[in-house]
Amino acid sequence: MRLFALLVICLAGFLAHAVLPAEAAKRVALVVGNSAYQHAARLKNPRQDAVAIASALKALGFDVIEGLDLKEADFVAKVSDFATRIEGADVALLYYAGHGLQAHGKNYLVPVDANLKRELDLQFQTMPVDLILKSMAATKGVNVVLLDACRNDPLADKLARSVTSTRSIGGTRGLARVGNVVGTYIAFSTSPDSVALDGDGDHSPFASAFLKDIKAPGLDIEVLMRRVRADVIAETGGRQVPWSNSSLTSGFVLNPSATGADKPTASQQQPVTPQTPPASSQKAAEERLYWDSVRNSNDADLLQSYINRYPQGAYVEIARLGIQRMQREKQQQQQRFGTGSSNSTQPGSQKPGYTLYPNYDSFGFDLQRINKVSLNDCIARCGRNSECHAFTYNGHYRVCFLKTGSNGLIPNTNATAGLFGITAPKRTLTGFDNVDAPGNDFSHLKRADLMSCYDICEADNSCRGFAYVYKTQSCWFKALIGPTHKRSGVSLFVR
Repeated sequence: MRLFALLVICLAGFLAHAVLPAEAAKRVALVVGNSAYQHAARLKNPRQDAVAIASALKALGFDVIEGLDLKEADFVAKVSDFATRIEGADVALLYYAGHGLQAHGKNYLVPVDANLKRELDLQFQTMPVDLILKSMAATKGVNVVLLDACRNDPLADKLARSVTSTRSIGGTRGLARVGNVVGTYIAFSTSPDSVALDGDGDHSPFASAFLKDIKAPGLDIEVLMRRVRADVIAETGGRQVPWSNSSLTSGFVLNPSATGADKPTASQQQPVTPQTPPASSQKAAEERLYWDSVRNSNDADLLQSYINRYPQGAYVEIARLGIQRMQREKQQQQQRFGTGSSNSTQPGSQKPGYTLYPNYDSFGFDLQRINKVSLNDCIARCGRNSECHAFTYNGHYRVCFLKTGSNGLIPNTNATAGLFGITAPKRTLTGFDNVDAPGNDFSHLKRADLMSCYDICEADNSCRGFAYVYKTQSCWFKALIGPTHKRSGVSLFVR
C-alpha cells in the first residue's frame, strides 16, 4: 500500500496535465508543521510556525495546502495533492518544520507517528525529500524549498535515540546537500552538519526571521534569505547559520506588488505563457507540446527552433521576447565583467552554452573538487554532470570546483569562473587565497560557513573585509585592512 501511494505521487504530475484546466492556480504552496511526535521528542514551535507562514503565503496569493501534525498516511495524501495542483504552476513552494534526518546522503521528513528502529523503516514511515522534489518538476516556473529541520544518519544514531531541544532525531549531524535543477531555490534553516534550534519564543529562529520579511514588496528571494541568515546568526549567537542552494536563472520575489524602483526589471521576469490555450485541434495540441518542451530553456536556439517551426504560432511573440531577454542578459554580463567569453556548445553535453569569466571565482555551492586537471577538462566535466551549473578553475593549483549554482562572481586573479545557462551578480569583496591581514578585527564568528561571512560583511559598510580560516570555519571581520602576509588555509576578502 505504501509503495502504491508513493507511485501515485510520482505519477500525479503526469496525470494532472490531462485533467487540470488551464486556469489552475499558478502559485501553490505545501506548508507542513509537525510538533506532536509520538516516538520522538515533541517540538514546541513547528505547528505554529506552519500556521503563521501558511497565513502569510495565503495573503500573497498562494493556493496553500496546509498540513499540521501529519501522520504518515496523511503526509502522503498532502504530497499527492500538492503534486496534482502544481502541474503548470508558475511557482511551487514547500515549507517544512519538524524532525528530519538523513541516511546515505538522502533526506527524510518525519511524520508524527514514525517509529524508526531500523533502516528499512525509513522506506515505509518517512517522506523522502527527493520524492517531493521530483513532483515539483511538473511546474513551468520557479520552485522554492524551505526546510526548517535537521538531518542525521539514523544508523549512526541508532534511530531510536531522541532529542530535546533541536529538530534532529539523535546526534548533531546536519543536513545533507540536496541537488537541484535550474529554476530551483533551496534553503535550509542551518548549514550542513549543524543543528536547527526550535527556539524559546513563539517561532523558531528561522521561521521568525522569514516571517519578518516575507511580505516585503519587490524583495528578491536571494536578498530576503540573506536577511534571514543575518537575523538567525544574530539571534543564535552564530550557533545556527542558514544555508541556501540556488540555480535560479532570474530574479524571483514572493510579493511582486512593488512599484517604482522596487519592481523587478523586465530582464528579471520570466515570460508567462497565456492561460488560454490554442484552439483544440491536433495541430494546436502538437504546437503546445513543442512549446512546453522549450519555453523554460535558457538556450536561445531552442526558442528560435519553435519560431522556425511555427512562424505563425500562438507563442511566437513570447519566444522572441525570451530571446531578446537572453541577449540583454548576455550583454549586461559582458559589460559588467568585461572579460566574459561565451560558447554555445561544449563537449559531451546537451546543456546550454557556458560563459567564462577569467579572474573571477564562482561563489558557493561546491559539488565536487577535482585535482590536477586542465581548464578544458573542468569545462567538460561540468558539462557532463547534470547537477553542475557553474565551476571555478584555479590555474595555479590546477584544481577544478564543480558547483550546483552560483551566489555571485568574486574577483580572484588565480581563478576562472564558468556558468552554464545561469547568471550571477558581481560581488563587491575581492578574494585572495592563502593571505591574511592580522589586526583591526571588530568581530569574530565561529563555526560559520564562508558564504555567511561574506554576506554579513558585504551588507555592513563598516566592514572593510574579513579573513576566513577554513580549518576552524571561523571569520574575523575587519574595520581596516592592514599589512598582509602569506598564510596557508586562510582567504582574505577586501572591499
